[in-house]
Amino acid sequence: MIYNNYPFRVGEVYLFHKSDPQCNSTTSLWGIFDKQVDGRVYLEACTKNLSHFERWVRLPSDYSYCRKSSRTELRDFMTNMVLNELGEL
Repeated sequence: MIYNNYPFRVGEVYLFHKSDPQCNSTTSLWGIFDKQVDGRVYLEACTKNLSHFERWVRLPSDYSYCRKSSRTELRDFMTNMVLNELGEL
């Protein structure tokens, strides 16, 4: 689904992809949705590899597709984000 038409919810984890409508978890950018302003998506935190996390970023404009994370993906994202903050990764 093209992200401009997606019904985002603040605080939910989504996977974004540049070319894959399925948003394969191994090649997607994962992020916690913060807000959408003028059609641009802003993320509270995001990662491409579940080990390096960025905070308070705007989703690059070349990402076209997204989907909500599965419960397992949500667990993995949150666990790794916390471990990263604790310096365990």
